[in-house]
Amino acid sequence: MDLQLKVEDKYIVIYLNGPVDAKSAREVEESLERIISYHQDKDIIINLSDVKYMSSSGLRIFIAVKNNLIDSTQKLSLCSMTEPVNRVFDVTRVSELFEIYPTELEATKGY
Repeated sequence: MDLQLKVEDKYIVIYLNGPVDAKSAREVEESLERIISYHQDKDIIINLSDVKYMSSSGLRIFIAVKNNLIDSTQKLSLCSMTEPVNRVFDVTRVSELFEIYPTELEATKGY
């Protein structure tokens, strides 16, 4: 799993690249927690345009990250989901828990 960042004044965009499955889940979760903790003054946008596969382990990561931000002022958004990932979010109804934008541009519009 490859992870890249774009840091702006009010938000950061985290770009995930590769499958988010049982094999990569621990690494992805630890990386996200570390990044979010370091940037506590910024909202988080996770760009999923380069994630072609996501298992239930991947869904668990995003739910955990969202739950960890409940007492925070940080906002978590997802954007640019590929069709297979979008389908997993929709079928499991996890999409109802998140603000999901079709593009990164739309996710960053309010900033």
